[in-house]
Formats: sequence, structure tokens, C-alpha cells
Amino acid sequence: MKAKNKMKNLLFIILIGLAVYSCKEIQSTYKDFIEEEVTYPAKIVNLTSRGGKNRVQLSWDPFDDPRVSDIVIYWNGKRDSLKVGIQGTPMEQKKEINVEDLSQGLYTFTAVSIDKFGNSSVETNALGRAYGNSYQNSLYNRVISSIDRDSVTQTVRITFGEPSSGDYIYTILGYTNDEGNLRERKIGFDINEVEVGPLSGQSVLTSQSFYMPEPTAIDTFYTEMDTLYIN
Repeated sequence: MKAKNKMKNLLFIILIGLAVYSCKEIQSTYKDFIEEEVTYPAKIVNLTSRGGKNRVQLSWDPFDDPRVSDIVIYWNGKRDSLKVGIQGTPMEQKKEINVEDLSQGLYTFTAVSIDKFGNSSVETNALGRAYGNSYQNSLYNRVISSIDRDSVTQTVRITFGEPSSGDYIYTILGYTNDEGNLRERKIGFDINEVEVGPLSGQSVLTSQSFYMPEPTAIDTFYTEMDTLYIN
């Protein structure tokens, strides 16, 4: 009986020892996992786009995370990319970049921040549109409906038609007055009639219209200059 009790006690001690050892192994493994856990850099905030001529400008809020070293921007299904270095304090950091040489069209841009170890943040997406020849070729000079010269004062009244597009911003009307001075008038969206002069004899007017494809566009488009002769 005593031998049996000794055997039970021995087995109990062995089991206790195995349990303690297993707990230490689990704690060690968990500790290793915690030590190797990656803290990812801050996500890009407020990624916005501004369209332009065969390009799109992207901007973002400055980073307070000192670990961020670069921003990588992808487009065309991540087949194309651009890396932007981010250094310094939030006031010193680069906060925008132009993606150049784009064909006309709508693009989905994906951006991530990266730390010096190559860890990347959660993705941020933004849509942006580039404008090219198709847009350029759709633009026309604002139509001049009529030109009337006052026979007494020699002033010329020029009447314009309605702008052909909501993207229209203004037309530059150029002429040389009787003193030989070059003059220009800017004809905004809501101006339909102007008087210039005096212009006696044969006079030359030039007209060129300007367009902005979106309110915050980084480029202004313009038509070829038209020349009109007044007898």
C-alpha cells in the first residue's frame, strides 16, 4: 500500500511539473508574438484630387506620425506607381504631388504611407480626372452675335452669345484704339455686351475664350484666337 501511495505521489509531482512547464512555454510564445507585433504607420487622411491637362494633382493632410517616411501612389490597377518622400515636421512636409503624362480619363488613385522598415498603412482611395485633346477640341470661342459702330462717337458695341459650356470662365477681347494703344477687355460669364473705342477706319478685334474643366482644376484651357475686321 505504501509503495502504491508513493507511486501516486510521484505521478502527481510529475504532472504538476509538466503543467508548470507548459504554462511557461505558452507565456514565452505569447511574449514572442507580442514583441514581434507590427505597428503600422498612420493612414493617409483627406486624399483629394484636382484635374489638369494630362495630369492630376493629389494632396493630403500632413502627418503627425514621425515613422512615416514615404507615400506611394498607385493607379491603373496598381500597374503604375509614384513614391513621394515625406520628411520634417507637419509644416515642412510635402503635401501634394502631380501625377503627370496621363491620358484623358477618370482614374482611381490608391495611396499608402510607408515607414523606414517597409511597413505600409491601410489604403486610402480617391478619384481624379485628367483632361486632354478630346476636351480641348470640344471648346469654342464665345460667339460674337453682332458688332455695331456708332457713326458719331466711333465707339463699337459688341454683343456676345451665351457661353457654349458651363466650364467657360471668360473671353479676352483685344483691340487697338485710335491712339494706337493695345487694349484688352475680359468678358465674364454674365457679360453679354461691351463697348470699346473709339475705333475709326478699319479696325481689328481679337477674341480668345478660356475654360476650366472643374472648379478646382490646376490648368486652364483656351481656344485658338479669332481675328475679326471692322470696316
